[in-house]
Amino acid sequence: MSNFTPRTYIEAPLRSSAIPNKAASHALFTTSSYSLETHSLSVKLETIDIASRLITTISEVEKFSGADWIDEDDNIVWLVAQKSGSTSVFVGNRNDGKEPYVAGITAGPVSGLKVQPLSPYRVGIVFGGFANPDGTMHNPADVPSKPSSARYYTSKAARYWDTWTTSTRHAIFYACLELNSSGRYYMTTIYNAYESNTKRIERPLQIFGGTGDFAVSAKGIVYVAMDSETNPVFHTTTDAYHVNIDDFKQPPGKTSGLVVKGFEGSTSSPTISPDGRKLALLKIEKNGAEAQQTSESIAFQDDNTLLLLATDFGRVSLFTLETSPAVDKQPRKIFGLDMIGAVYPCGPRHVLASCSSFIDNGVLRLVDVFSPRSQIETLSSLSGDGKEFGFSDNQVEDLVVKGAGDYDVHSLIMKPADFSPTKSYPVCFLIHGGPQMALWNGWNNFNSNPQIFASQGYYVVCPQFTGSKGYGQQFIDDVRGDWAGRPYKDIVAVFEYIKEKVQGADTSRAILGGLSFGGYMTNWIQGQPFGREFKALFTMNGTFTTHNFLARDNVFFIREDFKGLPWESDEIRSLFDRADPARFAGEWKTPHLIIHTERDFRIPIEEGLSAINLLQLKGIESGMFIFEDEHHLMVKPENAAKLFDAIFGFCNPKVGLSFSGDRMLDAQQ
Repeated sequence: MSNFTPRTYIEAPLRSSAIPNKAASHALFTTSSYSLETHSLSVKLETIDIASRLITTISEVEKFSGADWIDEDDNIVWLVAQKSGSTSVFVGNRNDGKEPYVAGITAGPVSGLKVQPLSPYRVGIVFGGFANPDGTMHNPADVPSKPSSARYYTSKAARYWDTWTTSTRHAIFYACLELNSSGRYYMTTIYNAYESNTKRIERPLQIFGGTGDFAVSAKGIVYVAMDSETNPVFHTTTDAYHVNIDDFKQPPGKTSGLVVKGFEGSTSSPTISPDGRKLALLKIEKNGAEAQQTSESIAFQDDNTLLLLATDFGRVSLFTLETSPAVDKQPRKIFGLDMIGAVYPCGPRHVLASCSSFIDNGVLRLVDVFSPRSQIETLSSLSGDGKEFGFSDNQVEDLVVKGAGDYDVHSLIMKPADFSPTKSYPVCFLIHGGPQMALWNGWNNFNSNPQIFASQGYYVVCPQFTGSKGYGQQFIDDVRGDWAGRPYKDIVAVFEYIKEKVQGADTSRAILGGLSFGGYMTNWIQGQPFGREFKALFTMNGTFTTHNFLARDNVFFIREDFKGLPWESDEIRSLFDRADPARFAGEWKTPHLIIHTERDFRIPIEEGLSAINLLQLKGIESGMFIFEDEHHLMVKPENAAKLFDAIFGFCNPKVGLSFSGDRMLDAQQ
């Protein structure tokens, strides 16, 4: 058995994406770790020598929010949040031994840092923050208290993700870092890059915005934004804009919209070639569509080669695409071992890839992208290829079975560390969200973490059912109008195969659960005869009824997936009816744990309350955990500890397992 517990997972160090310097000799990243004992986060800003693999700590900070290289002398800039709400811009050097210093202070909180060299003495610096209605940088600490909590909305979305909307807007700001006569950088006046745009715009999603929303060149910034008059509850349309900036010391110049004809959906990942002559970005064709078989992100390796990260067979793989000319070219797969979080050019032939997997929480790999055969060198692994946790590669497998029709369904499998086909292990099905997503072979899968379940003693199955990304656009599209059809039948097919064919996997002792769409599917399965195959179920932020969709913050998604709205035609209404878990409420029988977060505006808590009320009304063994300070995904360490405490405390006794871990909190009311 692995020595890996929920506490081990929560306290395991995490590494940010590593950014190489211009000489490709060193890379910059952060390593963060959380202590459940002291309830504190520690963050180290570190570099790795790519040749020797020696890691050096530059600074230790708690409220860190971004770093990048400044110049060829290996000066580094990073952001540190202050208690006042402002952000200090620190500058230090990789190897001069001098104390870092503050080059400037912003008026409010900022993050998502990018740097653009302008001359040997000047660099442009760009970051994201919030803007007041007059365009100045917003600081929440400066907002006076109000005698009334009333809010009034007309055409604007009232709330999104976990936040009630206000008059502030998410914006991009820029300034210049200049060397003074003493050899220190200082920050010049900060400007709002949106100020010259005649449209009232803001970054597309305030909760998801990051450095992937904008690209920087010596001549300006390309950013992705949504017209603030467009309601994000009903639409996904975002556009790219280019703003001219001559020296990053003046107000923004002319802003031009970049139109991609025939594509009206969301825009993401703008990137500019090193020579500044080419722009590439990702664009979804249809307004309202959330997922297409496109890349997760793109970047230029050189002036003629694009790097693409795309979901591929349960992994995130690296591809390249030549852009001169781009017509009729197809991407070339470079490698896809696990989940690549980010890649950066590292010299003329290589990229530095930041990766993770079910068994490893952070791997840095150097990859030759022009070699006809994969040449991959592992520079660093946070857990020694999983050995620190008692994991090994042979715990993770691929399983392919026939789905509901004439097509294959892939599943990722993670077995207990001591797995033997001559022994018997309970089975856990983890159902991913979306449905147009995947459960990747990565360290963090949005609270569905196979490594934690496998370490409890479960044979873990992660089915990539119809609608999952990474298996072609048609496989994604086939889930539209069929939420409770093919995905459900695919999961049944995988279960039946394991039941009949896999030695050591005891499906008579099985549990099943999932988050978001995975929670919806769990509720659907509860109402079907298939639900009796499981000893326990757990729903995390799952839909109870398809007819409550107007309370969601993404009505566009439901309209797209159900081919319209129920009052538009009898056919569409029947799609909502057929896929409604509440329609089978009378058939619920299996013990069921309901978990819901109170700040989830995507799937409001009333869905979870409806489920627990039904279970209690019918006298079914059940319980409900509510997390009042979490959104759609669990992010706070203490809450994550209680989440796994709740799931294993409820499910393990029903399949003959003791709870292996540390009970963190007592939430019983």
